[in-house]
Amino acid sequence: MVKKVEVLGSGCPKCRQTIKAVEKAVQELGIDATIEKVEDINEIISRDVVATPAVAVDGKIVLSGKIPTLDEAKALLKGGAKMKEEKAKLDPKFAYWKGIPREEITWHPTIDENRCTGCGMCVTSCGRNVFDYNWERKKAVVARPLQCMVGCTSCQVWCVFDAISFPEPQYEKDLIKKKGILSIVRKQLEEMKKST
Repeated sequence: MVKKVEVLGSGCPKCRQTIKAVEKAVQELGIDATIEKVEDINEIISRDVVATPAVAVDGKIVLSGKIPTLDEAKALLKGGAKMKEEKAKLDPKFAYWKGIPREEITWHPTIDENRCTGCGMCVTSCGRNVFDYNWERKKAVVARPLQCMVGCTSCQVWCVFDAISFPEPQYEKDLIKKKGILSIVRKQLEEMKKST
């Protein structure tokens, strides 16, 4: 069960809206979790938050750069409670990206349920089986977020109803710089050259 939820940001209007959504989600789900505000910029940076507002569930950043709807906040809290289960379900071939454990990277689609019409384009087109379909509600569901290809936004492009969003692209660029990904890529290129 979720023990602590943190909202990271400088106290801006977006951060206050995020806190309200999280508080309401905690209340409606009946979760006995503490909610903390983190406004210290040094702590926010040290937690690898690129864009605020951000939400952390039990220390793990699960959202950054957008205000969650109530339904999204509930999904984040449920997802935080099931993080170990999600890791166990992760297809091993998607467990790492450029040597980084996938659970350390906050990159996956988020669905705005108010905009989602249930057309199914994302569900039937994603090559990594990130989505499921809720037949009862006729909505797409992000079921396996860690299987999303880091940096891919194809489903967002396909969604003609603008119901899908991702973290800001700068998050990925900063991750590449911070983790020294380009040196890994150079080694991969050298291996490719040897095999041709």
